[in-house]
Amino acid sequence: MVFDPNRPWKEQTPETLPLLDPPSDRFDLISWSPDGRLLAGQVSGEHPGIAVYSMASRTYQRLADFGEWPVWLPDSRRVLFVANGSAFYILDTSLRQVRKIFSVTRDVIGPPRLTRDGKKAYYSRRVTESDVWLCTLQ
Repeated sequence: MVFDPNRPWKEQTPETLPLLDPPSDRFDLISWSPDGRLLAGQVSGEHPGIAVYSMASRTYQRLADFGEWPVWLPDSRRVLFVANGSAFYILDTSLRQVRKIFSVTRDVIGPPRLTRDGKKAYYSRRVTESDVWLCTLQ
């Protein structure tokens, strides 16, 4: 649901986002575009990936068939997202083009977060290691 946090709740008429097609898919909203016109989110279900919802047209656009945790860059045109815990991609929503910008082989990288100016990103990194010990009991 979308509502205005600056108005008292009694004056609100929260807007429910429409269901995706197929309705079994779920849109998880992750990021507002800086210009306030678009919402970026990840789709889970039968057709996973990245989608954008337009506040003006009240419609979804599926822009990538993979990925999660999208965040808008300051230009309100490009989205940064992670896929499979191993790579970051930039999605140009105008051109509908996806480009890999960073990847790792061993680590698992987490959701990106950007500074307001979009010049720096923060993300989590996890490396799982283990030792195998064998012993003979007598």
